[in-house]
Amino acid sequence: MNRAAASFYGPAFGDAPAKPTEFLSVAKIDDRYGPVGPDELDGDPAVVTDDTQMALAVAWALRNGELTPAEVEPRLRKRFVAWAHSPDNNRAPGMTCSPEIVQSGPIYRRWPMRWKTRLMAR
Repeated sequence: MNRAAASFYGPAFGDAPAKPTEFLSVAKIDDRYGPVGPDELDGDPAVVTDDTQMALAVAWALRNGELTPAEVEPRLRKRFVAWAHSPDNNRAPGMTCSPEIVQSGPIYRRWPMRWKTRLMAR
């Protein structure tokens, strides 16, 4: 396996078992899974997390062309918009991104309704 592939497999396999804990407090994680946290994948096949999907979007945006902000930004935007509207994506960005996005009105208005509904339920 080459290093580029390993740089995606490692985070993907590391993030997948923790998916069910994403919005839990440390105390709730400890209660539910013990001090070492979850050690099994969720689903069969395991669900690819939004973090992994967004990392792949970044990789595809960096793949071709020059690596300047002027060149990368439109490719990155295109990949994130495609990810946001993909029928295979039923996940919204996590709590780290969500408050900032909600405050950025124009961006939030373009979100798919399923994301808005999930965010407002938090």
